[in-house]
Amino acid sequence: MPTLLIPLASLHPDLPPITLSPATPVCSTLRSYASSLSLPPSTVPSIAAFITLHLNSPPLTFFSAFTLLNSPTPDPSIPQSIIDLPFHCGCVEDAESVCARSPPPASASASDLSESFSLTALLESAILSRSASLLPAYNARLSVLSSRCPECASHHLQAAINVVSPSNRFVSARLPLSVPPAARALLLEQGGRLGLWQNPLQRPLGSYNPRLTAKPVWTDDPAVRGVRDSLLKLFGTAREETRDTLSDDAAAATPESEGLHTGNWDEIVILKHNVPAPSAPSSFPETLAALLAVPGVFAAKVSMVGPGTRIRPHTGPSNARLRLHLTLDDGGSAANPPYMVVGGERLSWVTSEVIIFDDSFEHEVVYEGPGRTRTVLIVDFWHPETEERERVFT
Repeated sequence: MPTLLIPLASLHPDLPPITLSPATPVCSTLRSYASSLSLPPSTVPSIAAFITLHLNSPPLTFFSAFTLLNSPTPDPSIPQSIIDLPFHCGCVEDAESVCARSPPPASASASDLSESFSLTALLESAILSRSASLLPAYNARLSVLSSRCPECASHHLQAAINVVSPSNRFVSARLPLSVPPAARALLLEQGGRLGLWQNPLQRPLGSYNPRLTAKPVWTDDPAVRGVRDSLLKLFGTAREETRDTLSDDAAAATPESEGLHTGNWDEIVILKHNVPAPSAPSSFPETLAALLAVPGVFAAKVSMVGPGTRIRPHTGPSNARLRLHLTLDDGGSAANPPYMVVGGERLSWVTSEVIIFDDSFEHEVVYEGPGRTRTVLIVDFWHPETEERERVFT
């Protein structure tokens, strides 16, 4: 009987190869493998995901597998190990019921199904590299697939969330970026069932501290009054230095590059992880000095969003920080002013005022216009309940 030898060294250098046999369900093999190496059961979904996404021809393999799963007479030439249902569902305990919720759409073309599984491989590459550089391509392709075959996009998302480790918050936060409503609801429900998040609207990319008070909007909370009052005083200085910087060098603002938006969204970095940007001491001398004097502040940038822009729902890296927007120019649009939705709450900018929110909650921005560019000073500072040892950049 033929077997399939899968090297796992690129997943972790200490992992020996694993042998899959058509005679044994893959999940049983993976659990035995983990047990023999004294690995925790939580590693099984990660190994399953790695194997699934690193077979010789992922699109063909996936397409064949899910076609066969719904075929009354499976093709015997395809090894059973490749089409084992729990394998493709990440070996979760009730994988069959999970996967039954999202069967391959019968009306989908082979090319659309193949693209849905190619997207899973692309997403896994983004996860492994921890790089945002792959996300614009992923978002663009998922948007195209969503418009062409919403069922295929839903199927991709269901498959993707089931083949990642429940501890992988990076993928859990990225998946809902551009999906049809039905797929999004399914995804959020499944993520909660797997324990990926306690609140479906709070999905930090990296770390999550369940000890910290969680709420989307903090603007009027007494715990942040000191930061709020200090930064409100920066309005005139920050607005003047922003205008002067853009007047001297129109290229000082660079386009936001994560591929989350349509329209115009530019930024000027002033401070990141307590390190000033190279140009900040000369371009924003007074703003930078004031920021460095506020306890807990560790990042700042000027963000500019033009009319006709939409920033899709997304989440920040950690709930250990809060984000403040000091509005330098609210855009002046009376008909369709810009607004932001954070954790289901709609917020609007008003020139010279602040908004403070927890960006680990899902948030999005809509600015239909017409009007001027909405310009805000974004300042990140530590959640008031964090301890010094918990203040780690993610």
